[in-house]
Amino acid sequence: MTYFWLLVATLLIELAMNLPIGSLPLVLEHDGAARSQIAMAMGVGMVTTVFVALPIGALVDRVGRILTMKLAVSGTFVTLTLLWLTHGAISGGLLMGTRSILMIAFMAAQAAYISVFVPKERSVSAVATVGIMGNLAFATAPAFAVWLWQHGCGREQYLFANGIMMLAAISLFFLPKEEKINRPSHESEERVIIRKEWLPAIMYSIGGTIQAGVNVSLAVLTFHDRGIVNGAALFTVSALTTFVFRYHAGRAVEKYGPRIMAIPTAIAQAAGCLLAAHATSMPMVAAAGICFGFGWAAIVPVVLAIYFEESPSHSRGAAMGSFHFAFGLGAALGAGLATVTSWLGTGYGGAMMIAAVMPLVGMLLVLTARKPTIVAEEVVIAGD
Repeated sequence: MTYFWLLVATLLIELAMNLPIGSLPLVLEHDGAARSQIAMAMGVGMVTTVFVALPIGALVDRVGRILTMKLAVSGTFVTLTLLWLTHGAISGGLLMGTRSILMIAFMAAQAAYISVFVPKERSVSAVATVGIMGNLAFATAPAFAVWLWQHGCGREQYLFANGIMMLAAISLFFLPKEEKINRPSHESEERVIIRKEWLPAIMYSIGGTIQAGVNVSLAVLTFHDRGIVNGAALFTVSALTTFVFRYHAGRAVEKYGPRIMAIPTAIAQAAGCLLAAHATSMPMVAAAGICFGFGWAAIVPVVLAIYFEESPSHSRGAAMGSFHFAFGLGAALGAGLATVTSWLGTGYGGAMMIAAVMPLVGMLLVLTARKPTIVAEEVVIAGD
């Protein structure tokens, strides 16, 4: 039942906090904000992720996983209320940045909690699978928010989202307490922010995520210029493929190990980049989306498994902070790469050719890294 309540809480908070992704640009435009101001306001959240993920992960280990989740839910309630009350791009951008902080806090604490209450041999698939709730929410909430806007529900929808947040808060009270997590004997060791042993996983994450930043920045416009009717199909196919394969990828990582699974994952990412770089038809776009979807389904459990190998229970929050930092940085670097190649005239195709190499580089770093040294620890969750 513990896992069920975590799934419920995750789905609810993700649904509520993804509503502004769809409707806030429309709300800000209605307020009279310029397109450039709207773009900056919506981009604040992505930039914020890079800067806050590591310290938030360390904070999770200090204050506790369940308490962090409860604080994040409370904070989102305040954030959504302020989105309802305030106007303008500046306040919108600040609140979207706050949203990112709270989302990272919840996800880091949630993943750290799951990783220590499930059996060790199922921790990777359990954490990776709960992420499907986030994918489902992201696939539905923004579109639903736009639908609400089109039917006359503007800022009022954020009050509706607060009702969802109240249900999320209730579900958290069904989680059993963390009774015992072994701590290191030296106080200095408790204050983990990042470990050098995590660097291969960080580089692998960045290498596999650069393509996402490029695609978000340029894919739709590029495919439109190439005469493809709906270039956004790349994201639809990718998301559906991820949904289908995420659980199975997690189980494969647990069975064969992350280093073995890192190989086909990196190859799939590279193949997707090459297909997308040269796509001139919808079938090529769909094929690229399938490759990206398989790669995204597997890269999360691969990276989680490496982190869990190299992190004792007391530093799982920091590990998840580093996890979100790496993926956020990869997407940001991909967006920067897209900007540079646009200036140079090589555009999307040039950026994707570079992005195709990066997963393979990350794979080599993972394969040549030393073997894990962390010994399994006893963790007791009351009621489990």
